[in-house]
Amino acid sequence: MFADVICLANARKRSERCVACVHAESGAWMRLVSRAEHGELRYAQRNLGDDGEPQKLDLIRVQVAGRKATASQPENWLIENAAWRLLERPARSSVLQVLTKTVRRDELLFGSASDRICAGSFEKRPALASLALVVPKEVRWLFETIGSKQRARVKFRLGRCVYNLSVTDPPVEEKLKSLANGVHRSEEIALRDERLLFCISLGEMFTDGNCYKLVAGVVELPGFAEGYS
Repeated sequence: MFADVICLANARKRSERCVACVHAESGAWMRLVSRAEHGELRYAQRNLGDDGEPQKLDLIRVQVAGRKATASQPENWLIENAAWRLLERPARSSVLQVLTKTVRRDELLFGSASDRICAGSFEKRPALASLALVVPKEVRWLFETIGSKQRARVKFRLGRCVYNLSVTDPPVEEKLKSLANGVHRSEEIALRDERLLFCISLGEMFTDGNCYKLVAGVVELPGFAEGYS
């Protein structure tokens, strides 16, 4: 089956990537996964030929075999062994309007204000969602170096809830690495708060038994996009 999708995240996952999209017509979430143990996508599986890596807001045509939902990630779709095709970069305004139906207005991410959910909770009650598109407020970027490890996070508000989540969006991570350790505003990494959407993903179970909420895609809307705030 072929599907035309809008890419909202091409996120770091282990040494490869995880791609999250919404269907261009219905606005339904689709996390594209492979047959690898953790579903990660190799470059050969996700690349767009001469157009390289999928970028946020690309309109892409992919071929999927069917759903591959898990208890914590119901939106997973298994990809076929077929090349992906770039249709538009970025998608035109009329296509992007579907995102207005996708943006969540709820201040709770996946039912809680925490940065994590115990994986064991999904054994009795599978997750209803593991992907969300939100309009963040009061955005502050956090970068720190601990020993040989560098860590990028972002603090933001949804309604009355304040979140502090890891960032797994490679281009944003690279921009933050060029800055000093500490707290930074969006303009320091060439982003505009009034145009930002965050694609939030609930990751697979970590070694401590929790599934962590991640900012997998930092989406900056083009100037022609309206109606998202």
